[in-house]
Amino acid sequence: MKEWFSIIELASANLPGLPRTEKSIDNYARAKWRGFTALTRQVSGKTKSIWEYHISLLPEPARLRLKMLHLQPTENGHEEKARRELEQQIWARFNTLSDTQKSICEDRLKVLTSVFAMTSTIGLTLDASISMVSKQTGFSVRTIYNWLEKTRHYDRDIWLAVLAPEVEQMATSERAECHSAAWEYLKSDFLRPEKPAFSACYRRMVKVAKSRKWAPIPSERALRRRLDAEVTKAVQLLAREGKEKAKALFPAQRRTRSHLHAMQAVNMDGHKLDVFVTVPGIEKPVRMMLLGIQDLYSGKLVAWRLTETECKEAVRLVIGDMVEQWGIPEVMTLDNGRAFASKWITGGSQTRYRFKVRDEDPEGLLTTLGVHTSWTQPYSGQSKPIERTWRDLAENIAKHPFCAGAYTGNKPDAKPENYMERAIPLEEFRAHVAAQIAEHNAQTGRRAENCKGRSFDETFEESLNAPSTC
Repeated sequence: MKEWFSIIELASANLPGLPRTEKSIDNYARAKWRGFTALTRQVSGKTKSIWEYHISLLPEPARLRLKMLHLQPTENGHEEKARRELEQQIWARFNTLSDTQKSICEDRLKVLTSVFAMTSTIGLTLDASISMVSKQTGFSVRTIYNWLEKTRHYDRDIWLAVLAPEVEQMATSERAECHSAAWEYLKSDFLRPEKPAFSACYRRMVKVAKSRKWAPIPSERALRRRLDAEVTKAVQLLAREGKEKAKALFPAQRRTRSHLHAMQAVNMDGHKLDVFVTVPGIEKPVRMMLLGIQDLYSGKLVAWRLTETECKEAVRLVIGDMVEQWGIPEVMTLDNGRAFASKWITGGSQTRYRFKVRDEDPEGLLTTLGVHTSWTQPYSGQSKPIERTWRDLAENIAKHPFCAGAYTGNKPDAKPENYMERAIPLEEFRAHVAAQIAEHNAQTGRRAENCKGRSFDETFEESLNAPSTC
């Protein structure tokens, strides 16, 4: 079936999901399709070159309609004859290939088929589809683009033959023969959590191969190339780095908050500030814990308190501050620490990461208020939106000139030269934190989805005062 169509052909077919006039379809194609270089092409027309678009760019209803119409190519007799002769030559060359070479062609066609399936069914852009397929298959993004470029001037029914590798490329892809036992020994040694160097694994394998008379044994570089070709990056990362590192290969999810409104959902967490503070009744300077609640719609920090430790009493006080000033949220996402999972806070909730759930448990504060509680994943900072706020406040509070000499550094081996020169009195530090949080909430130019250049305060107030749609 024909797979490339001009604007005139698309307009004459009266396809569902597309504009009806030639001008409208042309404007639509300029805006939506011209960016897909591998799926658009210019061909010679009667008076000038015209644009043609691949069928995979069309909406699903339009593609089905074209398949039913079975539109035929509009070439003249000479062009049709030349095209058929070229296809015959391509297929003739394909038929001379070995089974291994034909298998390579099939693998390449499967990759391109996966790319087009993602663009048509899931709605991803071509770049995103290629990136995802690249991670799944191990082929580089540039290689997949090269295959698309090779096929752009041919109908899909000939792509299998068009994707045949060049002879010189096939010669370089031939691998030196290696004894199967030696190859398995090398892989099992290299793919371990201890992460041994490949050279050390190769030397050990050669030593064993000599004693057991395994032959042939290729060079170290040849086996390194074979390992990278046969064992995907994901498998190597999983075996040597662990599942947490392998999870990073998956594309990051993008969360949206546009469906929320102010005080519908909040999240709470604690952050230990990197500043020495003197507290009455305590002899040595301490680092204070900042407990805060963030509104998810706007990003505004709606309640906070300084405390010496992350305890259930302090958590209750911060929740009380929020309820007193702004009201009760519908949903609250909590850190999975003991203070937040305390039965004082979430007693009666059916899902907690800590403590046993018993029928006779008294209801906690949030359960009594009717707040639905959810929990962040343990040891997963990226699942807590408030962590982004802590990063900003850690910079604005601890590294402010006001805290010079009292800054502790953010880790033991990052202590400043003026470490422990002074400590800040608690009341002075509390006033400093209040000023920085107010400035954080009032800062304009926020690029979050709901802020659109406004501050967190402005976004929060606009949503909170909006008339109800119920």
